[in-house]
Amino acid sequence: MSNEFGKGLYPVEDNISYSVKDVGISRNMFLRHLGRSEQEDAAGRIVYFSGLLDAWAGVSVAKICEMMKEDLAVHEAREKANTAIRENAEREAVAEKKSAEHRFWCRMTLGIYGLFAKAPESYTAPIIEVKEVPFSVLYVFGPNAVFTGIRELIGKGLLKLEKMMEDGKEIDVLFPTEALIAKAMLS
Repeated sequence: MSNEFGKGLYPVEDNISYSVKDVGISRNMFLRHLGRSEQEDAAGRIVYFSGLLDAWAGVSVAKICEMMKEDLAVHEAREKANTAIRENAEREAVAEKKSAEHRFWCRMTLGIYGLFAKAPESYTAPIIEVKEVPFSVLYVFGPNAVFTGIRELIGKGLLKLEKMMEDGKEIDVLFPTEALIAKAMLS
């Protein structure tokens, strides 16, 4: 089988009657269709590449691992950004409280307080951009949850696992089946 899609991606040789365009591929397309979030996440990761390639594709386990690594890095950056946003909000609240106290005492003393007490510096938080990440069991239960979903889908016959040769090494490649795609199309 040729690897015309790139490293870790292989065309599906079995006939899948649904067109990739008709299915509307997304990472969350299997939500509430497979019964377990681990299976839904795993299936979404595998068919995601078909949407990018506009053709049904099998994905190597190494490519799935690479995807999870990237997702975890984005998720970690998002968590750090959210922490920074909370800290900045707290700093802004403290600065506003000090400013309000200063204004209060200036009014109560008819401005005399302002002659002796320096006005507190205001704090404006920097804008922090946060990249959206789709929900994944990966963030809650770790990579083993995705691999559990893959094993369960193979057991149900919704994914096919084949050994392929890539760069002189035998690798595992996961292929979506017609039955898997039909699960998403039923709703």
